[in-house]
Amino acid sequence: NQTKLPAKWYMTWWLANYAEHDILGIESRQEEYWTMLLELDHEGMKRDLWKVLTKIKLNDDLAGVVFDQALKTIVSQKHAVAVRAYAMEVALNVALTYPELASEVIIIFESLSPEEQASIRARKRMFLKKLRKVK
Repeated sequence: NQTKLPAKWYMTWWLANYAEHDILGIESRQEEYWTMLLELDHEGMKRDLWKVLTKIKLNDDLAGVVFDQALKTIVSQKHAVAVRAYAMEVALNVALTYPELASEVIIIFESLSPEEQASIRARKRMFLKKLRKVK
């Protein structure tokens, strides 16, 4: 029986950096990290966990739920820019795995205001190029 992980900012920061070195260890507990992300109200910790999700291949059961939440996060001005930027990358990764979702992501990206922060606009341009190749 595995104990529930404590949600501390230093832990999520470490996890996000560790994910770049041990993908398999992270992928095996992706549902637990997803649940943790949903329970958090700290934008820095959310940023770290969205970053983790950019590094792994989501399992089929979780991909749809994460995709839906990523789309909601992308358009929400209540989230920090970095949280939204990593959610954009997660949505892109899911759409690249499931090409039938590409048009939905394109619509969301195109709906973003031209007044968005530079990092959002840059990712939007870069990711739209990738998505249009898939579609």
